[in-house]
Amino acid sequence: MNDEARRAEVADLLRKCTDKKLLRGGTWSATEDAERAHELATAEPELPTPWPQLAAYRLAHLILRGAPTGDELMRADELLARASGDGKSGVGNPLGPLPLLYRLAVLHRLASEAPRPESQRARAELPKALDQARDAVLRRLAVDESQSGRRSAGYQRPQVQHGLFNMLELSTYFMGSTTQNLEGIGSVYEDLMLDSEQWRMVGTVPGIADIRMPRQLALVELDERGSAHPDAVLFRLGLAGAQWRVASKSEWRVMNADHARLLGCLLGTSGEWSTERLRAQVVGTDGEDPDARFRQVMARLKSAFRELTGRPDVELFVREPGHRIPRVSANLTIFGAVDRRTRLYGR
Repeated sequence: MNDEARRAEVADLLRKCTDKKLLRGGTWSATEDAERAHELATAEPELPTPWPQLAAYRLAHLILRGAPTGDELMRADELLARASGDGKSGVGNPLGPLPLLYRLAVLHRLASEAPRPESQRARAELPKALDQARDAVLRRLAVDESQSGRRSAGYQRPQVQHGLFNMLELSTYFMGSTTQNLEGIGSVYEDLMLDSEQWRMVGTVPGIADIRMPRQLALVELDERGSAHPDAVLFRLGLAGAQWRVASKSEWRVMNADHARLLGCLLGTSGEWSTERLRAQVVGTDGEDPDARFRQVMARLKSAFRELTGRPDVELFVREPGHRIPRVSANLTIFGAVDRRTRLYGR
């Protein structure tokens, strides 16, 4: 199974193990899917962030729902430490504060219940873990505050009851009680209090999965893929505009949104494009001579791509016999994160 197939399988398993009917029917049946997802996400070479962290986070929750003690409680601590760990690209706490907060409950229990060597370790680690959780919460609050006045029209703030559920769940973990009364609640991303699942990854890698995910996780994965492919071109397209960069460089440049839409369409998994549909997705159908505007977008994207990469002879597009639509050259490595609410995925 190649990496893209593993990524798709992990995403599917995580959805299965957090399906409301499955959780309502019993935690143990969900744990098998979570174990498999974690095994696939962490097998060498590991999948890019955030998939190992997501799999560890979900498996830790399912273990904790069974009121674990001893080795299982220590395993939950290891999983939450992994879930709150940094990605290879240097992004800190890619899942946000929640894994750190839940780990406090586990460390608290280990400090009071575990045999002496493990209880001493947990007791010594609690102050550091509390500082990490506090810092992560403050960062999230600062980001929310800075963005509160300039949210895009389609943004959906997480509902209040999601946070209340988190705190109820946290309380049960501190008490060490079972959580049968919580079964049937939750989804794969919403309890992380991230944005709604509107973003997708696209790329030149064959078989890249068309998985919907929150903006924060899509951008983390984009950076992570870039750290593994320093010569790759990365781009991101949201409602507010587009940016791109060469992976080995830290600075994002403004990208023409029509260029990003064209690149996203050609790299996406929405099937074979007709000339008319592709043109409508990229430049729309209003205004004079959309065909000429579309040809202009293609020509300017090729020029801008050469300028960005510093490769004046690079060919971005190739034409194949029998295909009216050009294809992105398979000799290039390009990854993108796109918001499905842009024109790229329909109106």
